[in-house]
Amino acid sequence: MTKKLIKSLIGLGKWYFQKMTNPIKVKLKRRLPKLIFLRTSVSDRKSYAEICTLASKNDAVFKNFKRHKDYQRVLEHVTQKQGQAYLNVIKSENKNLLKHISKFQENDQLGNPLTFSYKINKKNTTLSPTTLRYVKVLSDLKNIFSTLNNFEIIEIGGGYGGQGKIISSVFKFKSYTMVDLVTVLPLARKYLRMLKVKNVFFLKPSKIPAKKIYDLVISNYAFSECGKEIQNEYIDKVLKTTKKGYITYNYQNESKNKYHPVSPYSKKEIIRILSKYHQLKILPERPKTGSANFIIVWDDIGKLK
Repeated sequence: MTKKLIKSLIGLGKWYFQKMTNPIKVKLKRRLPKLIFLRTSVSDRKSYAEICTLASKNDAVFKNFKRHKDYQRVLEHVTQKQGQAYLNVIKSENKNLLKHISKFQENDQLGNPLTFSYKINKKNTTLSPTTLRYVKVLSDLKNIFSTLNNFEIIEIGGGYGGQGKIISSVFKFKSYTMVDLVTVLPLARKYLRMLKVKNVFFLKPSKIPAKKIYDLVISNYAFSECGKEIQNEYIDKVLKTTKKGYITYNYQNESKNKYHPVSPYSKKEIIRILSKYHQLKILPERPKTGSANFIIVWDDIGKLK
């Protein structure tokens, strides 16, 4: 069977799937989980989901889940060099955040991540590059919105909860709602409970309250890794009504392929859609981890810096 024919069959299967109603899609996903055109997001992979489930139930797996190759295909793949680049941005723009370094290091106490030595406050400090990425996002949030104290925050695709942990090290939010796959949430619940992060709620996408208005929505790549149908649900339930937003978007060339299992909105499309509800500011991703990456921010209450 030629590659062209295989692509055509996959494309045909995806087209039929898009025409189906949601109840039928759910049944198919349960019965045929390996068919790639049934995926709703890039992280909707069986191996990743299985590691999350095992880590949430088995302490031996939890102890090293950040080292598992299947987990690292989705998360925990930031390089040492990228970690240094994130640190350089933090030092340049928000050096005072580094006084919380011991609190940030708590994020590396669980899951056995790859860590490296970085020069911080004139000392060699061991941190994972992923934790430095979360701190860099915190630095951006502080620069843009000044404070997150007493905020009701919602994160789309929170993974194991690292971003929430890092934010809680500096700000006292009113609530932090993590939205992710039902197979991922138990791991995040266990992780943040062990780190004693309070006021956190865990929701699968279908359980997001329709009329809830949040102060801030965050998504580190996850929203842009969903198909248009799922993106529309997030837009309707969260993005269009949330007062402030910080969305890192990584629309890549492979997503433009009509046979790719996940087809998100392009940069032009998502900006056009969200501009109906907010005055947007488009920022470059720093450091650049993908050629087409960018950050969407808005603030309906204050004035963007």
